[in-house]
Amino acid sequence: MIPAFSVRILPAPERLTVDIEPQSQDAPLDFACYLMRDGEVVSRMHYQRRNRFTFEIDGGRVAEYRAIGYARHRATHEKKSVLSETLVHPRVPDTASRAGSAAQPGARHGIRLKGWPPLTDRWIEPAPDYLEASDNLEAKPYRVRTDGNGFIVSGREPDPAQARPWVFLGGSFVESTFCSESRRLVAQLESRAQADLPGVRMLNGGYSGATTLHLVNVLVNRVIPVNPAVVCFAVPSNDSRFVVQREGYWNDDRHLSPFSPVWQPRQAARLDSQVQLANLLRVARACCAAWQIKFVLMTTPHRSADLAHDAWLRKRYPSAATYERTRQLRWDVARTARRFCQETGTMLLDLEQLLRDFQPLSYDDLHLNESGADQVAPLVYLHLRQLLAVEDAGGVARAAGEGVLA
Repeated sequence: MIPAFSVRILPAPERLTVDIEPQSQDAPLDFACYLMRDGEVVSRMHYQRRNRFTFEIDGGRVAEYRAIGYARHRATHEKKSVLSETLVHPRVPDTASRAGSAAQPGARHGIRLKGWPPLTDRWIEPAPDYLEASDNLEAKPYRVRTDGNGFIVSGREPDPAQARPWVFLGGSFVESTFCSESRRLVAQLESRAQADLPGVRMLNGGYSGATTLHLVNVLVNRVIPVNPAVVCFAVPSNDSRFVVQREGYWNDDRHLSPFSPVWQPRQAARLDSQVQLANLLRVARACCAAWQIKFVLMTTPHRSADLAHDAWLRKRYPSAATYERTRQLRWDVARTARRFCQETGTMLLDLEQLLRDFQPLSYDDLHLNESGADQVAPLVYLHLRQLLAVEDAGGVARAAGEGVLA
């Protein structure tokens, strides 16, 4: 058995130190700790039989980090959490509270632009616990490169006489960090497009932890400057978390808040989250219309089979009630997106319907594996081209998604 332990977080201006003091020294323990920023692992350390972790922090870039860690018993391989989503503030304490939502007097707050830094070139390996929790994710390094605007690129050299790009916005489903660079869904769409649109770039603006409100901010501040011909806007799975929250999108969740440092504005009345979503989609659609950008809304697929038919889901959701609630909330978000498109005449690529049998395509309940991306890319490209052809012909673009990938 892993002994009990206490944890101390010691933040400093440019350094985070974590002290772990086991109450018993009988068991040899190996420790691992991951430093997270905006849902992204920025540093990871593995230690054998050591009780102190020290991280160097770029304190000039962001005020909040999360440290997540676990201990593993060397003999039994039993694993126990060391740091459970522990929030640390190396520079600026966040004094906002749920009760008063009062920010520190004089504190500056910025709007979070959820996305990768420009000109990134990194190799990322899934953490051991992430691999353990997945269904079939391959343990290998995955390369992520971005252009000067922070969009994930395919690695293909752009054509100097390129056409206006297409931009794909969404959460981690669009981002597809743990797919090889050329096999990510957006990269494969770019490859398929070369026969019809030589030189066109498909820019991947997906980012883990994004919400529709984050994507609206990204649309205005990152997408408009690149003058895209098309924006494909995938409503993130994270939006389902707001259906039951009083604060909705303007919340003080440290992953999902639209502000950095986290801050929750005072709200005069409870805002219906489905109304908030529809209104944010109206903003995104109007923004694209103002800049003569074609706007395609996409629903995000997810595993939604009955628990009896999916062993991984039974492992992921030990409680049938929790699973049922989760998939109902995700369905609610998709229904709101469909209703918005019906009411406004917006083009809809209904991936939730198109990919109803998501299990063989994914490594968990939300993310395509590489084989799944290979199978999905030709279908998605076909539906997008059909939607846009109808739009170009001046017809009424109907929702795409009746043909199901089985």
